[in-house]
Amino acid sequence: MPTFRVRLQHLVDDVLAKLGTTQDVQSAFQLAEWLATLLWRNYGGIYRLDELETTLLGKIPRPALPPSATGQNLDHEIHLATAVYRSGGHSPLMGHLIRQADRPTAVLLTRMQDLDTVATVLGVAVDQVHSVDHEAPLVAKVHALVGLLIRSNRVIASIHPNDVLAALALRMAKELRSDLQIGFVNHADHVFSVGIGAADHVLEISAYGWGLRQARRTEAKSSFIGIPIQPRALNHLGIADRSAPVFLSGGSPYKFRPQPGMSLPPVLSKLLAEHSNATLTVLGPKSRDWWWWALRVRRGRRARVQQAIPKERYQQLLSTCTVYIDSHPILGGTALPEALMSGCHVAGIRGVAWGYSLADELLSPDPDSFLAACAKLVQHDAETLVRQQEVRSSCKQLHEPARVRCRLSAAFSGQLVAPPFDAADLAADHARPLESHWERGAHLIHPGKNECPLAPKEKQWLAFRHLLHFGPFSWSTLKLLFYAFARV
Repeated sequence: MPTFRVRLQHLVDDVLAKLGTTQDVQSAFQLAEWLATLLWRNYGGIYRLDELETTLLGKIPRPALPPSATGQNLDHEIHLATAVYRSGGHSPLMGHLIRQADRPTAVLLTRMQDLDTVATVLGVAVDQVHSVDHEAPLVAKVHALVGLLIRSNRVIASIHPNDVLAALALRMAKELRSDLQIGFVNHADHVFSVGIGAADHVLEISAYGWGLRQARRTEAKSSFIGIPIQPRALNHLGIADRSAPVFLSGGSPYKFRPQPGMSLPPVLSKLLAEHSNATLTVLGPKSRDWWWWALRVRRGRRARVQQAIPKERYQQLLSTCTVYIDSHPILGGTALPEALMSGCHVAGIRGVAWGYSLADELLSPDPDSFLAACAKLVQHDAETLVRQQEVRSSCKQLHEPARVRCRLSAAFSGQLVAPPFDAADLAADHARPLESHWERGAHLIHPGKNECPLAPKEKQWLAFRHLLHFGPFSWSTLKLLFYAFARV
């Protein structure tokens, strides 16, 4: 029987063939977005799929643009994004790149129309932010985006892995303006993403992404820029004198989802058992995330697990914690170095995707070592605190926003910038652990019915193709059949 990965590839091939024969552009776009989301959700070893974009692009007519539509603001830089959020690390990354720019900038959004919020989060004027009409037909959206993109000579794309609309606009803009320079910020470094094939420069932010250059076929255009982080001045006065430790952790819900042999909640439960007067707050998980239920029941009020909160409130909690704990099995990315650089003591367990900063040197190899490290931080062990300060200083140099922007400028000037540290050592990516864990689990995660809506005919076709490749007893087959027939 074919391996789980091979069966996924067969399904991908079927969808690509279906895309080629689908005449209706909107239906083809919906199917392409469904496929992009499927590849994003599953670690099947597919990190780019140019055929998805080029097949769909061939169905879209080119816009009839007057000569005056190109080259109007050649000294401008456009930041193309899917959406901007008040929480998380991706929006601050984008904001720092904008603030450090050496030329006028504009922001172009594909799925968000609340321009006031975007301007506030990124720290720009509202008139610098643009969006497309969500009610417009697909072709009109693509043409509107292209019309704005080709007015500049530099685009920095920070898009979602399934933003097919943005990928199409980038490819068409590059086709119309061959001198348009496109930089792709690989912030979703451990998963599939659209848009990579349109880029002149792939801007890597982590050692993990750097280690996947061959899989993405970007060796000739990848440059390391790192994550720009501006440490915040937190008031930690009095924390050293506390008798009751306060532990804090946070991250997107999927980053805490257990992998085989890797689960953070049981370790945190043991941590609270070892520090009987300590409290724990975990930000990000959703109420349906079952892997947190046992901790909440067993530790009661001492363990507070809640969804993400505004940045201001998060900073308040960060300033009062004894130890910040990184997410696991997938690390938080910016959260750990930001906490460390802001003066917090940090700890964590090395997982399946890491190498986002030098702060990862402070991660423990296993749960027992992690518990011991937390105990030393609570006890204010002198050697442990010195090590924290050493790594803190190194992180401030690596992540200083102006230095990140210098590396980005070097990439656009044609230099292939390598990481300023041993990426192979930090990435631990020789075996692609996320792929290994995914294949052992043999569980395919489908896009949600509201995330990528499809017409009944396409849903039913997908269900039958999935049945063919994965069999009738696969849980994902049953879910897709229910989606296709029970909710037509």
